[in-house]
Amino acid sequence: MGLGKTVEPSVTWDDRPAVGARIEDMREGQVREFLRDVKSGLLDEPRAENIYRDMLLTAKVNDHEVPRNAGLLCFSANPATWFRGAKIEVVQFATDRAGDVQEERVFAGGLLDQYRGCMTYLENRSVNHLQKREHRSQIRAWVNYPVQAIRETLVNALYHRSYDVPHPDPTKVYVFPDRVEIISYPGPVQGVEREHFEPGATFKGTPTRNRRIGEFLKELKHAEMRMSGLAKIYKAMEANGSPLPRFEFDEERTYFQATLPAHPEYVVLSALRDAAHLRALGDEDDALGRIESAWRGNRASGVLAVELIRAYARAGEMARAEEVFRTFKAQEPAVAVAHVANALAEALVASGDPKRARQILQRAAATSSGRDAMELARLQEPTR
Repeated sequence: MGLGKTVEPSVTWDDRPAVGARIEDMREGQVREFLRDVKSGLLDEPRAENIYRDMLLTAKVNDHEVPRNAGLLCFSANPATWFRGAKIEVVQFATDRAGDVQEERVFAGGLLDQYRGCMTYLENRSVNHLQKREHRSQIRAWVNYPVQAIRETLVNALYHRSYDVPHPDPTKVYVFPDRVEIISYPGPVQGVEREHFEPGATFKGTPTRNRRIGEFLKELKHAEMRMSGLAKIYKAMEANGSPLPRFEFDEERTYFQATLPAHPEYVVLSALRDAAHLRALGDEDDALGRIESAWRGNRASGVLAVELIRAYARAGEMARAEEVFRTFKAQEPAVAVAHVANALAEALVASGDPKRARQILQRAAATSSGRDAMELARLQEPTR
């Protein structure tokens, strides 16, 4: 379907008439639901045509009214009929992109319904962890992905992307055990550069692609249109104890990707759970691959190091087990050196090499201090 071609350049795409569509292509029920949500007095207006005019959802073309692009995008049953990229595709992967796809979902319908449906889906997969601290009244809490960070990132993807004909790709949400990637098309408008996505960065306002869509999102309190979303994402990730988000786009600005890393402890727990399940099914190779994948992203994790050392020991690959220990120590972790050294020593003793086990514990003790040094000294006794 074509767009109006005789509009002023200052008119954003979503405010232009969709000359190939009819007013009947919008769904009155969706519009009235929106009005109820924002508590608008327009809800009392009996005639849909008057509501559409007051909301600026329609425009006059050749003596008859047609929907504006924003009206079709937000309030039609299937906006992808006119704008092929107007849907959200969610894919959940078992490991990385080369791994199995666990689930695929497509959220269609009006753009506002797409957003609500997708957020409900993602929130239902949120994992909350509560841990009572010894000798303290406070409870330590974290989630795998902060909901506010996902919400702001998804809103920005829907608001700032293009739905014009040259951009038919859907908004994509890829869920991995260690991160969520949200990708939209194309990249940022000219004037927005990579440094603008650094923590604490500020920049002046730039022209928006979809002013009307932003207004609808703002009325529903999903967006503020004050360029505050980025700061909220950083704040939510930091407050949760998660690694900082990453933002990227190519030189040609054909795409924009936001990556929200999972909480480090969730990555570890998820890997251990998956590996245990795979081993229970007799799939030792895939179990090992799952731990290896998690370890590549978190080499300072003592829990993963121990699990990987034991997995390599079961496979008779003691050289690789020792390499894990060396790599772990090189990260200079504050805790767990004794625990990891002991796991390697136990594996070496089981493989018939108690002398090497004693050397590992002695060297680890010589470079450790405090409780770890005392623990390592104690652990040397069984190997003598």
